[in-house]
Amino acid sequence: MFGDTLEEIITMQKDKFPERQLPWIQTTLSEEVLRLTGAQTEGIFRSVTLVYRVMITAPLYNYSDLLGIKRSMNLQEVGNSY
Repeated sequence: MFGDTLEEIITMQKDKFPERQLPWIQTTLSEEVLRLTGAQTEGIFRSVTLVYRVMITAPLYNYSDLLGIKRSMNLQEVGNSY
């Protein structure tokens, strides 16, 4: 399974899991990580950002209306550009 292409994995699992669009191993491991409180563990689904990015991005978000930035925009990308 590991080292195979996505297409090969989907083909291999087609008989056992015909409804799945993602590899069963990916969804199974993700569900297990979540079950074991992985969503609260740094480095699994969340990562620490650099302080300067927060210092740049927070004011952009707070004053987005005045700056003409839509809040639906990805402000992390805006902050990363600095």
